[in-house]
Amino acid sequence: MKFLLCIAGGLLAATSYAQISVVKLDINPLGRSNAMSYTSFNGKTYFIGKSNPVGTELWWSDGMNFGLVADINPGPVNGIYPDPLYGINLCVVGNELYFPATDGPHGTQIWVYDGVSAPKMAINQGVGGMERSHLTELNGELYFKATIPSAVGKTRVYRYTPATQVCAEISPTLDVRLTEPMAVVNGKLVTPGSLNGGPVELQVYDPMTGIVSTEDVNSEPAPSNPVAFYTHDNVLYFQATSTAYGSELYSYNASSAPSRLTDIMP
Repeated sequence: MKFLLCIAGGLLAATSYAQISVVKLDINPLGRSNAMSYTSFNGKTYFIGKSNPVGTELWWSDGMNFGLVADINPGPVNGIYPDPLYGINLCVVGNELYFPATDGPHGTQIWVYDGVSAPKMAINQGVGGMERSHLTELNGELYFKATIPSAVGKTRVYRYTPATQVCAEISPTLDVRLTEPMAVVNGKLVTPGSLNGGPVELQVYDPMTGIVSTEDVNSEPAPSNPVAFYTHDNVLYFQATSTAYGSELYSYNASSAPSRLTDIMP
């Protein structure tokens, strides 16, 4: 009896696999599209991709069809610059999709798309623009990293409130790197950075108080340089370096001090 059930199960599995079909959405017939940053929004998947006639821009797909949202930087030049080091960079806040892009004259700024009208510039932080990275949603607001002239070449974390259209630094003394990630843990924003000129450690922003505090993984003066963020069940897992243990795996829940999981390499 068990043998027959195994055969039946195998036939069912084979039948199921035989019904799978793959649809190829070729947005760039003349070369690679380098599609990335897949994000669900309004029942469709949005992504960044390259097509020779329009350069790298924002696209959509419903699984069977695809289309260009807009040629933000007209012609074969790029409107969006995809880079895995800068995070997904398509961020849904409320009923809108935010992303960094350039139309050419304004440089790279933050743009917004409502799924219906043409994308428009939501945040203009100065002539020429600068790099933007790691867009993140928290409590209905948009957070992102940016290097702009007014910050004297420093990379800061900014908070944008769609309801009031106000954008400001969360702390003028917090310095971060564009390529390092941000994470939301139990209602707080966490990112590697240097506060008040200190070493690079976990920096935690509480939107309720507006205060940035430091979680010092390495008790020595040397930085712990936390990297490789991964969040699961409101716990942040990351790699950090301490004088005592070297580079190991840590966890942080935004309510108690970061904890080293184990000394993997004693």
